[in-house]
Amino acid sequence: MLEPVAASRYHTLDHWRGFAALWVLVFHANRGHPNLAPEWLGAFVARGWLGVYLFFVISGYCIAERAAREQARQGSALDFMRDRLLRIYPPYWVAVGLSLGINVAGALVKGTPLSAPFVLPDGLTGAAMALGAVEPWFDRPTYLLVAWTLSYEIGFYVCAAAGIALAVHTRQPWLGPFWWGGLLTAGLIPAVAALVPLLALWPQFALGGIVWLAWHGSAPIWTRLLRGTAALGLVWLAAAWLPADLAFTLRFSCVCAWLLLWLRPADRWLAQTPLLGWLGWLGTLAYSLYLVHAPIVGKFSNLMERWPPLAARPLLLLCLSCLVGLSFAWLFYRTIELRCEAFRKRQPRPRE
Repeated sequence: MLEPVAASRYHTLDHWRGFAALWVLVFHANRGHPNLAPEWLGAFVARGWLGVYLFFVISGYCIAERAAREQARQGSALDFMRDRLLRIYPPYWVAVGLSLGINVAGALVKGTPLSAPFVLPDGLTGAAMALGAVEPWFDRPTYLLVAWTLSYEIGFYVCAAAGIALAVHTRQPWLGPFWWGGLLTAGLIPAVAALVPLLALWPQFALGGIVWLAWHGSAPIWTRLLRGTAALGLVWLAAAWLPADLAFTLRFSCVCAWLLLWLRPADRWLAQTPLLGWLGWLGTLAYSLYLVHAPIVGKFSNLMERWPPLAARPLLLLCLSCLVGLSFAWLFYRTIELRCEAFRKRQPRPRE
């Protein structure tokens, strides 16, 4: 059951992604209904926005692993950024186009002017920002609802690329983790985080890097678990310096990272558990689901709420909305994301 090799793939990260994507999906599909029963389910659904912070932790783990590979082969920070942006942008652009089409169609059906807010991007500048997923960098709302998280992801990639460049050009591998740690410390200082908003959420992202770093090397399993727990515990304590909302999300992220750490030895066993297989499948669709679910389930739920038999059954409406969202995500994954990934993987890579 225990897996002694630190450098092996973390198979159940797909399961974690699947859970996070499902949690965000039910949150948006429920549309804030307060009367969802049973009570425990209503409480779970109402907190689905926390799935975003679980995504950040998972992403931090994966990018730490990717950055370490680039450093080990003396790779280029530009190659790293190109690869990451090719992963993020092409499916995202299609999702923006899909959302635009849905918004325009909805406006035409309802007789809403196309100049109304959020039907079209706000001029050429708004369109350029939407295509770059950088609206939050300029204190603007995102055209695609979930794109604010991608703006942070892109910023995190830039920070990670800077760490790679620093380590490669100085030929000092330890400077990469040191750079991440420095940004983590800066993000825990309210005045610095207020000055550079990206750093306010860097600690959540860096927690995944802490988990990866704790497992990197040849130390005994219990040593890895304890040193990782100690590092996560320090971040948990440091959250006391932050405003209440940031402290809450950071401590939630610490719990997620701690679970990732302590379940790591049982990874292969968990990945082979039949009852969890559906989460792994959902994890493969996670990016597609994350991109397309909001415009799809939002419009579907809004339409179905006008039908009294469904409006009186919020749990049934929630299930139907999720089913529609999952169906569109699967279709998007098969027709768009897989093709974008094939294109990305065909791009020439520097020789190892």
